[in-house]
Amino acid sequence: MSFEAIAPAVRGEASAPKWSRFLPVFDRADADRPLAGADGSVHMLLRAFAIATALAFALVAALLSMPDGWGRFRLSEASRAGARSRPAPPPLFFLTNRGLTDQPLDADAAEAIGEAVKAWSGSADAEADKNMAGAAPAVLQFGPVRVARAIVEHVVQAARTTGSDPALLMAIADKESSFAPKAKAGTSSASGLFQFIDSTWLKAVRMFGRSHGQEAAAQAIGGDYRVAPQKRSEILAMRNDPYLSAVFAAEMLKHDGERIAERIGRPLTAGETYLIHFLGPDDAARFMAKVEEAPNTPAAKLLPRPARANKPIFFAREGKKMKPKSVGEVHEAFETMMGKRSDRYKGVERQLPAAALAYTE
Repeated sequence: MSFEAIAPAVRGEASAPKWSRFLPVFDRADADRPLAGADGSVHMLLRAFAIATALAFALVAALLSMPDGWGRFRLSEASRAGARSRPAPPPLFFLTNRGLTDQPLDADAAEAIGEAVKAWSGSADAEADKNMAGAAPAVLQFGPVRVARAIVEHVVQAARTTGSDPALLMAIADKESSFAPKAKAGTSSASGLFQFIDSTWLKAVRMFGRSHGQEAAAQAIGGDYRVAPQKRSEILAMRNDPYLSAVFAAEMLKHDGERIAERIGRPLTAGETYLIHFLGPDDAARFMAKVEEAPNTPAAKLLPRPARANKPIFFAREGKKMKPKSVGEVHEAFETMMGKRSDRYKGVERQLPAAALAYTE
């Protein structure tokens, strides 16, 4: 650059300010197109400055509009300068398991992580199955029905203890509670694996409690089946014990079944045995006697109270009307229902090792 004196255009030389005598101009090689001079080229300088300023602002705006652009621009030098002073990052960890391909846990590998977890879980399950090989399964399969092995053990042991048919006892538990030991009826006081109502349970405990380690409970129940409120709650809660529920059900069925079989002069079928549990011994005895004497008798007329509580069993829908079923029809329905269930659980005791039942003997 060089500096050149500026001649006053309007005012005399003496009137021009001394500091304005020198302004920067481009090299004299461009003297044929001066950017500063007496022809008003100062305005051109100002305009050029304005354009440069606008371009600078545009550049800044462009940087700010880029994701992390300004931050990267500002921090790049500092990052490079500080890289040498920072400690080395920790090594990259891998989710691994025997037989699996290592997959890095980095920020860009979410899908790979999910696949690795699935593979690890599958391998762990296979390893657990391998370790459990030879152990008894926790669930037993009976056709379409899966039953917890512990429940099966309780029911089979109750049958062995009382000399009852384990397949029939399993069939009744299936029908009553679907093998849920804490099942609770919504329309009555029935509860537990075999759905004892309050009064029948108190009767069973009083009659058979001493034979099955419940002497204190049996003694607490009076001759009229009354018991102190607190003790009553404790005794009724015993219905949720699957073994006690099963063993008292077996005892009651055996006791009442023998009495009814003697009355009708023949052994009871599976359906008739379940009728004792379903109707109670007195109503079951009346029902079976009527099947022998007059099978066409309307069942709802013979047993109106059970019929009101179990309409689908005692009535058949015909159009918009409900037709009463005869005692013979109800008897046949129970035989079919319990026969199928008993067949499902035939040989149930053979699915359990002898050691599984030894602890209760």
